[in-house]
Amino acid sequence: MTIDMTVRTDRESGNLAVYAGWTADGKDGALDKFQALFALADEAEDWRDGTAALLPWSDEVVGKLKECAAPGREWWPFYRDYDPPLVEGQFAPMPHQLETAAFLAEHRRAYCTSTMRTGKTASTVMAFDYLRKTGRADSAMVVCPVSVMEGVWARTFRQTCPDLKVTVVRGTAAKRRKILDEDDADVLVVNYDGLKLLEAWVGLMFRTGRLNVLVIDELSHYGNSRSQRWKSADRIVNPFKEEDGPEYVWALTGTPAADVMAVYGYATLVNPAAMPWKTWTGWQTAVQTRWGAEAWMWRDRPDAPEKVREALQPNIRFNKEEVLKDLPPVTRTRLEAPLTKEQAGIFDGLKREMIALTEKDKIVKADRKAELVTKLFQVAAGGVIASEGATTVDARHRNGLILELVRDNVRKSVIFCAYRAVVDQLARFLEGEGVQTAAVHGSVTGTARDRIFDEFQNSEKYRVLVAHPVTTAYGTELAAADQLIINGPLMSGTHTYMQGLERLSSARQTSGQVSVVEIVSSPEEALFMDALDGRTGQAEATAKLFEYVTGR
Repeated sequence: MTIDMTVRTDRESGNLAVYAGWTADGKDGALDKFQALFALADEAEDWRDGTAALLPWSDEVVGKLKECAAPGREWWPFYRDYDPPLVEGQFAPMPHQLETAAFLAEHRRAYCTSTMRTGKTASTVMAFDYLRKTGRADSAMVVCPVSVMEGVWARTFRQTCPDLKVTVVRGTAAKRRKILDEDDADVLVVNYDGLKLLEAWVGLMFRTGRLNVLVIDELSHYGNSRSQRWKSADRIVNPFKEEDGPEYVWALTGTPAADVMAVYGYATLVNPAAMPWKTWTGWQTAVQTRWGAEAWMWRDRPDAPEKVREALQPNIRFNKEEVLKDLPPVTRTRLEAPLTKEQAGIFDGLKREMIALTEKDKIVKADRKAELVTKLFQVAAGGVIASEGATTVDARHRNGLILELVRDNVRKSVIFCAYRAVVDQLARFLEGEGVQTAAVHGSVTGTARDRIFDEFQNSEKYRVLVAHPVTTAYGTELAAADQLIINGPLMSGTHTYMQGLERLSSARQTSGQVSVVEIVSSPEEALFMDALDGRTGQAEATAKLFEYVTGR
């Protein structure tokens, strides 16, 4: 049966203008569904040729439209029953944000895989607000990275829906348990390890109805289905009795296919009933093929993206370029700063060690290769981990080039460094040159990190932010800067780099252009960066670099 159907809404009159035309005899029963739908109208035309009618925008009509698989989403109750607030108290929701919110509210288990900076956080806030105002849910828990607990999720909830009580669950284990026991918040925000630590308490809260909605922000943290983190979350999300789990589970990520094997973890956690492949081995066979003897030598099949789409359902996705038409262009440049004499001496010594290993042992284990390659990059950037701890080496040429870039840029700059020692030494160097600089790495946590991000974005206190890329990868707004300096290869991979770049290239970017400048001091760094840009996995890129240095 061929069907042509459209639905148009009229919020003022409370009616739906519906047209359905079809060809075929209707023996499959589909015609009966349309007849049941149009029986609810005051007037109907010839059934065989199609029907155009005004229908009341009622729950009964909506139910019949769903049975007919009506296209579009504007006729969903969300648009009828919800008066959306201003996002963060300032911005009118964009159409795609409303559509995302309607989609999430309509599905008890769902994914939002819209690309970065499309406003997934605000859409999720509105979806929960809608459920709360229509009596379908009372409270929610958001699981997210530490870096966005307060500055992104708690702030967006509070500013968008000021009537909500939002509590960030942090502190000692005893303090966190006390919050869960005594706090009457509408929304609780916790990080991944906090959820694992509080598993028994959180499970009880969903089981007793104290919590209804679970939001998982940046689903990539649950890609390993064999990890204790994943298993703990699975016991909460998918308990033995289905009614003991959350009523709604929404998972967000802008890069669902960055690691196709991680998709197995995503799908079996969030909506296992809709996952066609029930075993890890079955999934790997479906999306990858072997090309070598080592454990990491698997390549994605050409149809892997389609398999990912099939596994992560129901799903809504918008691309930033489609919904945000006026984003500034991004330019990318690579500059080379020569090694100092001290750097060159250590660098050459490490390369000789790599060559000697291959001559002695013939086969070098992957973890040893990664260790030596990492040391090469640390030395080139100005920091190295020695047996006595972190230390620095003379990197005056590299630091001087970065200082020149920062001073030449009219607006603020963000600098990514892959190693904590480099973050600290570069921040000290810039401060010593009179540049107001903030540094963020794994040891800068909680309130201190939130304060730095807020002051960088919303005040004149800092001109430069030097950070490990992972700390800015999820949800942080850094559009006050229009220059991103990549200080050597990012060992956390292209995914983290792209996440970080999106913090600058957002709808709030007022500069006409965003500049990305890569800094290298050796052919080895350039080779590794090129490999990651080509979507080569980190293990394979490391192996290729080792072969380049040793000739083996």
